[in-house]
Amino acid sequence: SSETWAQCVDCTEVAFQEDCGAWSDQKLVGAAEKECGLKCSSPASGLSTLDIARCDAGTREGCGAGLVCAVGSTDASSGDTYAQCVDCTAEEFDNACPYWADPKLLPDAEALCDRTCY
Repeated sequence: SSETWAQCVDCTEVAFQEDCGAWSDQKLVGAAEKECGLKCSSPASGLSTLDIARCDAGTREGCGAGLVCAVGSTDASSGDTYAQCVDCTAEEFDNACPYWADPKLLPDAEALCDRTCY
């Protein structure tokens, strides 16, 4: 069997910068940068607003204005519960939701934002 795979990548500047920081495979980052003609920037480059912002899963606090704290899965070994800030505006939600890896985060975000990820 082949050990290769492919992934669709949004080459618009904002979406690319938002997504590329979450890719753990550096070969994917390199291939996407080449294909899109873009360079994955670190948050220090001025795109810090596109960072995944973490929040407190217990209190649902810690997000900036216009964001909600969506709660995901609890790590069985550490007991830590993953939570991140989510932008409920239609464009931002629709751009981000397909990339959330935590299976429990999406239904919580959909309920909080009253939106469905397509």
